[in-house]
Amino acid sequence: MGTRAYRGIGVTADRDLALRYFAESCRIEPLNCGIAQTLAAIPKLREACDTNDANACADLGLALTEYGSPEADRDHAAQLLEASCRRGISKACYHAVVILQSVPATADRAHALLETGCAAGDSKSCFYLALTFDHEPGSPELERAVAIYSRLCDADEARACELEQRYVGLVPTARIRTAGEHFTAPLPTDAPTDIFQPSEVMEVCFNGSERFRGKTYTQFNCDRREKGINSERARPGQAPWQALLWRPDRMFDTELTPAQRVKCGGSLIAQSWVLTAAHCLNDEGFDLADPKVRSGYRIRLGVYDPGAAAGISYPILR
Repeated sequence: MGTRAYRGIGVTADRDLALRYFAESCRIEPLNCGIAQTLAAIPKLREACDTNDANACADLGLALTEYGSPEADRDHAAQLLEASCRRGISKACYHAVVILQSVPATADRAHALLETGCAAGDSKSCFYLALTFDHEPGSPELERAVAIYSRLCDADEARACELEQRYVGLVPTARIRTAGEHFTAPLPTDAPTDIFQPSEVMEVCFNGSERFRGKTYTQFNCDRREKGINSERARPGQAPWQALLWRPDRMFDTELTPAQRVKCGGSLIAQSWVLTAAHCLNDEGFDLADPKVRSGYRIRLGVYDPGAAAGISYPILR
């Protein structure tokens, strides 16, 4: 209804009515609030951008990328964001690249924009610049990528920490990040809960169907999301209450690998108490309620790499 009123599709165009429709949509579903907010802001942003205000042009470009908005115009948005990036507005660089990546023969332009944004201190530009480097062992590009990951990790960018650790042993400067023994997990009580928004880049999805015994079955597959709704990435040590149920080193006269010894996860809910799924208490016919059986199992806390000698191991008492 909002789009029809805004564009005059089948009805007389009425911007004020359209804004009321979008405001009501926002009230019903908070994820739709971006459309109402950007539509309300666009007139002033256009006016300021027309006066050569680079910040306003960048914000206008971002507003024109709002998915589902009747003002959405990715081509114009790309022009505004690229121009703003080259004028020193670092936040515009990454967002320009997001659009350009779907345009053929723009790889060099995109790389230059990421370089510009990273040099100006934009963390997203730096992160995606590092991803574009050739990850061949010994290459200077790889060393630079690791240096960027390391710097971003120090600034609490969890994904950068993960990527830096992949190159331990390949690049001398790559570090394994661990939590100190006195680490206390941050537990903010007054901070508002962030709602995870849909990815800035639309997911690639595929669907298919098969007919079997007179019935059609449809499957819809999308790439995995980077994280779940109302969730955040955690760095090593930021979830010290996470527990691991660890199998004995041998079962059925077979020595288990570290990966095979991982039975289940759990959460430390009180001193000496771990909550896990009910099915975890039966392991290949072994009932962990039996003291003789569970004597070979352990609970591990402080584990960030299940296959390494990390964390502290405890016997299961009951």
